Amino acid sequence: QRCGVLYDMKRYAEAAAELRHSAVLRPDALDCRLYLGYAVMNRALQQRWAMIEQGLGMAAPDAAEKDMIEALEVLLEAQALDPTEPNTYVSLAQTLMGLGMSDAGTDLLKPIAQDAANGARDPFYQHLHVDSAVAEQVIRQLRSALDRGDVRWRIPVAQPCTGGRLGSVQRSAVAYLTSDSSSDLTDLAMSLGLLRSHFFDVHGMYSVIVFHDSLQEHHMSFLQSAFGAGCPLSFQRISLEASAPISTDTHFRYFHQAPHQGVGYRSMCRYFSGPIFEHEAMRGLDYYMRLDTDSFFLHPLPEDPFKRVRDQGAVYAYLTTATEEGSMCIGLEEEMTTAVDRLARHAMTQPRRKAEQWDRTFFYNNFEVTAVQFWRSDAYREVFQALDASGGFFSQRWGDGPVRSIALRLMAEPSKVMKLARISYWHQTFVTLPRQ
Repeated sequence: QRCGVLYDMKRYAEAAAELRHSAVLRPDALDCRLYLGYAVMNRALQQRWAMIEQGLGMAAPDAAEKDMIEALEVLLEAQALDPTEPNTYVSLAQTLMGLGMSDAGTDLLKPIAQDAANGARDPFYQHLHVDSAVAEQVIRQLRSALDRGDVRWRIPVAQPCTGGRLGSVQRSAVAYLTSDSSSDLTDLAMSLGLLRSHFFDVHGMYSVIVFHDSLQEHHMSFLQSAFGAGCPLSFQRISLEASAPISTDTHFRYFHQAPHQGVGYRSMCRYFSGPIFEHEAMRGLDYYMRLDTDSFFLHPLPEDPFKRVRDQGAVYAYLTTATEEGSMCIGLEEEMTTAVDRLARHAMTQPRRKAEQWDRTFFYNNFEVTAVQFWRSDAYREVFQALDASGGFFSQRWGDGPVRSIALRLMAEPSKVMKLARISYWHQTFVTLPRQ
């Protein structure tokens, strides 16, 4: 990338896969195939979106389906090279999900599930490994399906909402934030379909809010179709980057520690840390569930998370934790501690609870259920304003997960934070498939 050669990922990966090891360059065959598989899958998704944008319908062109099958075959080569690499199973599952084959995609995640008796293991990535026996079984099943010609593009058909049961917790909603990229919108369509079938059809319907800064009418129509005609899906346009104090001249000075997470990503972290709760669409809510575009419920939920949080009187609920990199949270705990102590002196909040120094563990909040009022309190607003004024969301890449976690640690009773179990869920390399 420094040499400026990575213009065509597929061409690069194909060439790199053929290189021989030398004293100068030692390309990794596994990485090359993972790159190539992703590139071919992405090309297929772009072909499909081109048809949607031209008003040619939901079906995928034959070339796109062939590309998806080629991506699977390349990824199977990667799996054969190293059956213990977890990311290969994630990429296989992503490709199958992109084809609309959610059950087959779920099967490919079974070898890396991070489950324990009381829910997902914490922090999840320390328990990321491959169960070789399960892996052998699911790979054999996938190869057989390819040989039979059973792997093809499936267009899920969501039934329209006509009446139906409402969720039991009033003033609650699910919220997403998306871009207009073909991969994000493909993921979001699948996520909405699984949210509908595995949550709402079981426990009752809730409203869904999609925050965005660039969706067009055909994008919204596609997502509404995936969710179901007449189902409560609203789109809220926001401006993420308006508050970014960063120009092109200062970009690299700010982003040296995480150059792949630029203004857009950091603006997203800032937005979820505070401004989202001030948006008009959120003001009438008591509870909200956050899902990322690539957050997927893999099986029917055994209970309504909103009801569980309300009945327990909880402020916050999560599935697992992660650990933040030290270079991405410089000064965050100190800034928040200072703000909370200042509030305590002015009697705006209870004195800060005595606690050990933060160990950089945070709630992995691509899934979360929380009481909105906590984040709309005068005390938390003051804390967020102090963080925002410091510029740390952009200069230090402070994440919204660590902000959530430190705020709850300093300002909420431990009994008000709960871990949810028995929810089958997938986000990137985090997979929990509890026994139903």
